[in-house]
Amino acid sequence: MTSTRCDVLLPVREARRTLPCAVRDILAQEHIDLRIIAVVDTASDGHDDGSADWLRSTARKECRIQVLEGTGQGAAAALDLALAETRAPLVSHMEADDRCPPDRLARLAAALHDGLDGVTSRAAQFGARTAGMRRYLDWQNSL
Repeated sequence: MTSTRCDVLLPVREARRTLPCAVRDILAQEHIDLRIIAVVDTASDGHDDGSADWLRSTARKECRIQVLEGTGQGAAAALDLALAETRAPLVSHMEADDRCPPDRLARLAAALHDGLDGVTSRAAQFGARTAGMRRYLDWQNSL
């Protein structure tokens, strides 16, 4: 059986505390031949909390991680940069402070049928609980 190929876009800015868990969750995906395209988008003042060094060090040990330098113009520009580097037939997105179960990408790939061009999944909140995040999750989970 041929494994499904997927490039995972990962914008990174000052995420050193959460980044290792997010990367570990992505790399643990089952039944998916994946590559992480991470874009280190340093803050406009040049500040970095160690995310860039951690990511580059991890990429030297893990060939499924490609690290790009962002333009400092935010997450949307970082995602555009990563998207331009994709080669796999499927593309996914994960934030540097997200977590996911090991079957996430395989389940999303399996849901692509009947002419669907994209799928999304339900999300649950952990960490800081703000009214804005609750509204976002309500919207996300309604899709």
